[in-house]
Amino acid sequence: MPHRSSRQYLTACAALLAALVTACDDGENLQPPAKSRKPNAVAADGGGKTAGKAAPPNVPSSGAAPMPQAGNPASAGSGAAEDAGMDDLDAGAAGSGGANTSTAGAGGSAPLTCSACRQTGTLPGSNNCPSALTHCESLTGVTSGSFMPGTSRRQLCRDILDCIQRTHCAKDFNDTDCLCGANVPTGQCFMGSFEAMTGACRDVMAAGAESNLPGELSLRFSDATYPLGAAITLLENCDFVECLQCL
Repeated sequence: MPHRSSRQYLTACAALLAALVTACDDGENLQPPAKSRKPNAVAADGGGKTAGKAAPPNVPSSGAAPMPQAGNPASAGSGAAEDAGMDDLDAGAAGSGGANTSTAGAGGSAPLTCSACRQTGTLPGSNNCPSALTHCESLTGVTSGSFMPGTSRRQLCRDILDCIQRTHCAKDFNDTDCLCGANVPTGQCFMGSFEAMTGACRDVMAAGAESNLPGELSLRFSDATYPLGAAITLLENCDFVECLQCL
């Protein structure tokens, strides 16, 4: 073992002694580790109102509304509720009005049938439809002419109206088309022969006029004492003006 000088020996002992003193001091100052604390959330306004509460997830720093998260039932339910609310508003707006008075019932709930429209009409203060319908329904007796005699006059008025509605022959607001044929000039129609008439309701109209002679058909077309004239009066004064669904 190499020989060391006394100076080197004392230096080594001093260093060892300093190390032992330092170790003892460190042991006395040791403390148990402190429990971890969750950092407080910072309030959006910089104040202390939300201290201790976690900040809500997915809130943009710009202050915009939070975006819905995929798979979040609360977000999906909220969107569905808003959509349902808009649907209810749209439905309420549609039912509150805006329907054409000639085709809709009270409150716009459902379109009027042709029969219902004729009974009441649709124009405020107008009695044209109920009056014309009442006249048609009040015809009495049976026909006495040479064409289809012995037929109920009231029923013939109904039959003429039913034929016009069923065939839509007056859809262009020209009721002579139902007797003469489409686009046939009125003068030409009544100056010709009955056989030349090609209207969809020719025969029942002739029965309602109690004649198939063109001259008499022309006169009785607007004579409401005949079933033909009564039907045409209702058509022109009611259907053409208030009850378009009957055409």
